[in-house]
Amino acid sequence: MKHSVVKKIITICIVLFCISFVCNAVNIVLFYRDLYLSELDEETAWQLSELTGELKEYDALEYWMRSFRTNPAGVVLPKDEEDKTHGEWHRVHGVYYDNYSIKDIPEEEAEREMKDDETGLSLPLHACYVQIADEFQNLSRYTRMDSISCFYPAEDGTAIMLFTGKVTDESGDYDYALGQTNPFSLDLHPRLKKSISEGSGEVVREIMNSSVDGRRFIQYYAPLYSNKGELICVVSEALWLSDLIRSIVKGILIVEVLNALFHLLILLVLLHLLKKSVGQPILMLEKAVTAYADDKDTDNFVRALAPMGKLNNEFAVLSEETAEMAVELRRYAEENLALAEEKKHLEGQLQMAVALRHQLMPDVFPAFPDEDRLEIYADQVACEKIGGDYYDFFAIDRDHIAVVMADIFDGGTASALFMVAFKIILSQIASYGLPPSKIMEIVNNRLSRYNEDNLTLSAWFGVYEISTGRVTAVNAAHECPLIVSGNGVKEIEEDICGFILGLSEGISYSEYSFTLESGSHLFLYTDGILNAAGRSEEPFGYDRMIKALSDANTSAEGRDKEDLYESLQREVGAVQDAVLDFVGDKALSVDISMMVIGRRGSLR
Repeated sequence: MKHSVVKKIITICIVLFCISFVCNAVNIVLFYRDLYLSELDEETAWQLSELTGELKEYDALEYWMRSFRTNPAGVVLPKDEEDKTHGEWHRVHGVYYDNYSIKDIPEEEAEREMKDDETGLSLPLHACYVQIADEFQNLSRYTRMDSISCFYPAEDGTAIMLFTGKVTDESGDYDYALGQTNPFSLDLHPRLKKSISEGSGEVVREIMNSSVDGRRFIQYYAPLYSNKGELICVVSEALWLSDLIRSIVKGILIVEVLNALFHLLILLVLLHLLKKSVGQPILMLEKAVTAYADDKDTDNFVRALAPMGKLNNEFAVLSEETAEMAVELRRYAEENLALAEEKKHLEGQLQMAVALRHQLMPDVFPAFPDEDRLEIYADQVACEKIGGDYYDFFAIDRDHIAVVMADIFDGGTASALFMVAFKIILSQIASYGLPPSKIMEIVNNRLSRYNEDNLTLSAWFGVYEISTGRVTAVNAAHECPLIVSGNGVKEIEEDICGFILGLSEGISYSEYSFTLESGSHLFLYTDGILNAAGRSEEPFGYDRMIKALSDANTSAEGRDKEDLYESLQREVGAVQDAVLDFVGDKALSVDISMMVIGRRGSLR
């Protein structure tokens, strides 16, 4: 009987192992594919943005591009005419444009100077073409793409080639000639056709098959428009994918097959050992346990297990531990003491998590003692459990301060660690000087990508410009901040509420801007204030918070003369006192967090 049980166990293990092997292989392939495409999308979008940004700096770009595709013979210098026009070219490129670069030439000036010389070449047009071509060549030196080009989709179903940075296939690298036409129908590229028709300028990605050998490749298109909204050209990048994907899959499968063979060998060896040395100890243990269940005699049970202690394997340890377990059943009171100690240990871990969360938030005020144009004050009343509120502020540079108020939609140790990740990612990305909306998109992507606990949070993030009082902000499903001024308390009308963070990648956020006037305060808070419940379970609510702020605001006569820091403390304290008085002796179920930014002085 024991042998059949062992065989069943091994059979189940093998089946489960095979299922796990297949699922793991599929998940690894999908993970690496999605990860690669995501990184490739971000890298290509940045490269195309940089390149199109450089092209947009040409004031007469629309005229240049139109001349390139309609008069290619007047642009490219023939090989046998290079020496003849070499000196004149340098005069055009170096002397005529001594006062401004080719990028700064207005369209009227460009049209007036675009006259062919005796070679049939328009030297200013050639100079501009060489300069733009250098932009494409520079990009090709550090990109991983196999193809970089610029073309104009004509109405006759062809693409007029304008520039080539790099084009690679099985035969090596080659260049498209200026004015060369290739078959290209927008009907076969619906996403690009839609982008062009809408004039959105969105970077389009397509995965296609080569018409030559059927190899798969990924193609990116970035339409470029004039100030009038007319299409000037399309910048394109492409990368062969089939070989790369096959190599990744092949490598993963080899690893998985070797892993499967190794575990199968281990299972076969284990089956042999089980048949040889496990059956008898199991039978001895079964008899001892059956007898113990009948007579409940601990001493007889320990004596019955004694022969197993002489075995030179794990069953010897098992017999000793089983005997000890039987003895421990008589010491129930000691077990209760052990459970009490374990509870104390868990409470200690929770306190450590609470301390970690509070260490993440600034608590030294005044925050900027050397800066007399603003002041920041923040405070939090924590609940008994581990809450999810978080606030922070830090200097990006001498004239910009980042401000954030967030609320994780869960409590516990996991939320504290999630908050650490949010703080690290946000402070790192914010230091790059990106717009707040882009910062929030990157933070959301990184939090969502590795969010195994499915935690989410709301956040309001803003960049405050000290010299002007200008605030550029983005709201990810957080409460709308308030403006406290001599005119009362009001919400920010420009606020745009976006999606929560950590739930899904690829979400876009919209930013908005407003100016914090002199003497005004920006009040940030979490929903713990609104949801704080009194004795009757009624929430504190929005209206009571506005009244507390208004009372603190209108009671401060001579606002311009009083110390700004004390004014901010008074407003935070007024709201805290109102909430705690409303709750009474009932314990808070959520954190109460607030932060106020005050501006002193006149606009510059």
